[in-house]
Amino acid sequence: MLKLVVNLFKTNSFARHALSIVLSVLLGAFLFWFFAGPRVTIVERIGPVQEKIVYVYKPVLVTKDVIKYLPPPSRAEVEKVMMENAFLQNQVASLNDTIATLKSTGSGQIVYVDKPVPGTTQTVREATFKDWRLDFKAEDTKADYTLTQKFEIINVAGKDKQGKPFVTSKLLEIGPGELRTPATNVSATTVISSAESNGKSWFFSAAIQGGFAFTRDTDGKSQPGGVVGVKWLTRGYTKSAEDGIYALVTPVVYLGSNVQEIGLLPISFNVGRIPKQPFRDLWVSPLLTWSTKGTGLSRAGISLVATF
Repeated sequence: MLKLVVNLFKTNSFARHALSIVLSVLLGAFLFWFFAGPRVTIVERIGPVQEKIVYVYKPVLVTKDVIKYLPPPSRAEVEKVMMENAFLQNQVASLNDTIATLKSTGSGQIVYVDKPVPGTTQTVREATFKDWRLDFKAEDTKADYTLTQKFEIINVAGKDKQGKPFVTSKLLEIGPGELRTPATNVSATTVISSAESNGKSWFFSAAIQGGFAFTRDTDGKSQPGGVVGVKWLTRGYTKSAEDGIYALVTPVVYLGSNVQEIGLLPISFNVGRIPKQPFRDLWVSPLLTWSTKGTGLSRAGISLVATF
């Protein structure tokens, strides 16, 4: 059997071409996994709270994993916090940085008291004002105040219906009494760590994919075309297409010039995981197609598709 396979690849250029495509895709995927840094997923939500959740797929966060996702004014202080934890040999799993605006107002009566200074003809005027937040005292041109505020921060973490991690932060001022007043212009950045071995799962979920393919038929003729298929078995972190790592045995239809054939993407890799590029859902795969006339394997190539 082995001898027959070897002879087939020696004498059949089409078989060699198909094998080279499969090996090239597998090698490219291996090199990407070997040299790429930790995978990062960023989720942003705009609403009452501007939220940014950065999901770093590694067990422990270090300073460089955190500060590059924070606004510049916060980086110095957060770097100090990370250095303090590193000195204590703490393993940081998540960090939340929340910035908010709280504009407070109050009103009341100022009490004036004129006090004679013993032994002189001078009179000193004192003024006081006090409410649940502010204690203000003035004597002539000198003023002192004490501002006392109490805050409550509520953080909620979990996963949304798409399986994406989320963190919601709410900042409230307490007072007067037990009254809660929410702060405004709240922006929160949360960086969360997670080991990739704990985050990956198999997902059985159908999704339409479409894109382009470059193929060569059994006669050695090259031809570009389009492919439309159904991705149904994915290995990744959530059901979202951009969080997929690879997909297996995706059935497709190949549409070329005067050619319509059924095909298969044996294994597809999401190159959208490559850092510093605009795409998050772009899959590359070897492509094999079969003639509808029943003549067997007719062409091999490489495809580039996206999920709809």
